Amino acid sequence: MQKNSINITKSDVIWNYLGYGLSFGINIFLLPLVLHFLPEKEMGLWYVFMAISSLIILLDLGFTPQISRTITYVYSGATNIEREGIQDTDIKKGVDFKFLCKIIYTSKYMYIIIATIALFLLLTVGTPYIQYVSVDIYSMQILVAWIIFSLACFINLFFSYYTSIFKGIGKFVILSKAAVFSKLSQICVAFVFLYFGFGILAMSISYFFSGIVYRCILYYFFRYKIDIGKKLKESSLTIKKSEIFETFKTMSHNAWRDGLVTISRYIFNQSNTLICSAYLGLVETASYALSVQIITVISYVSLIYYTTVQPAITEAIFKKDKEKSIKIFSMAWVIFILFFIISVFLVAICGKSIFVLIKSQTTFYVKMFVIVAIYTFLEANHSLFASYISTSNRLPYTGAYVASAIFSIVLSIILVTQTHLGIWALIISPLIVQLFYNNWKWPYFVLKENNINLLRLINLGYSEITRYLNLNKKIIQ
Repeated sequence: MQKNSINITKSDVIWNYLGYGLSFGINIFLLPLVLHFLPEKEMGLWYVFMAISSLIILLDLGFTPQISRTITYVYSGATNIEREGIQDTDIKKGVDFKFLCKIIYTSKYMYIIIATIALFLLLTVGTPYIQYVSVDIYSMQILVAWIIFSLACFINLFFSYYTSIFKGIGKFVILSKAAVFSKLSQICVAFVFLYFGFGILAMSISYFFSGIVYRCILYYFFRYKIDIGKKLKESSLTIKKSEIFETFKTMSHNAWRDGLVTISRYIFNQSNTLICSAYLGLVETASYALSVQIITVISYVSLIYYTTVQPAITEAIFKKDKEKSIKIFSMAWVIFILFFIISVFLVAICGKSIFVLIKSQTTFYVKMFVIVAIYTFLEANHSLFASYISTSNRLPYTGAYVASAIFSIVLSIILVTQTHLGIWALIISPLIVQLFYNNWKWPYFVLKENNINLLRLINLGYSEITRYLNLNKKIIQ
């Protein structure tokens, strides 16, 4: 195969905002429907469903980012995988097709196992939990909704390797188009079933349907439109099980560390919803989760530009071009800050009026929203810097993430059970813990390693934004 460099265009950025924005913002688009049609307790239960789906995704043990990084390395000329760090020798001018196939086959078999385990846990452990938190509204409809939701999670995990492949080669337009069509289908299906009174079952059916649409689109493009897929379909190349196992062992060295980091981030972003539902009830959960949901969407959308250019940063790091990598990163970081702050300000000003207008049964608390926004911003900011570190196949922050997550969840439980802080216990716990170390450590680590200060990084990001606005097509070249 000829070399395929990572070229990020304005089209990639626009489609990525549409795709990721709709993917992460689906609950925002559905919010008026949910608030209008769902009783408050069913709404709280749906947030529990969503929190559990985020938990189940953690079963990939960090292989998703590892696979994407490795595929980017292969496209940049790598002929092998290092357990830690990046390859220094034997860089090819073209893509090593057999090596690429090893990565793809390893990913495929791994996700088959993960998806099966996830479905088993959802049906055996998850079902009693759902019965427990919804005891006063539990019905056959809720059980059916949970089973359909579990099957949707299975499908989403089973085909996750397609997403990793497309991310690794920088084909964000395809990913984003698939996301747009799948999420539009989810909105339409949810509206129809909610209108006819299916309640939470409508949400599960629409979630299942969108997963099917998304995976079918990716399958089609991979098999018939992408060079890798077409060549793989026509190839008689055989990958031995021993080769798959060796590839798995090498990738798992950092993958499980990535997995621990993802679990830690989940604890900060989602576990408090589960604690709230267990200790404070579904009504409190609905109000708290509403703020968390809106802020999480703002955070993810703010990071879309970084997600788009991350393969280009990885390629630059692989080729030892630190100057290029920090230029791309600086622009992504400045865009993240601007988008996050402006979005939070607008929601804080207009949010309450909007919820009154749509006659929501769930209360929107501006003060709670702002405090949640502060700790989410700080967490997303240091995670952005940590992600930059990971592009060089190093994860020095794993231990700090895990320790902080443990302290946070312990502190949340202690405060919510031993004080009268109520929902505020879940808000201040992660803020206190993250300020102690992670919030400042990883930005400082990147700045020191690249011999740059914060002000210079801001100026560099502003200059790159100006340069980008003057380009016609390519933004990474």
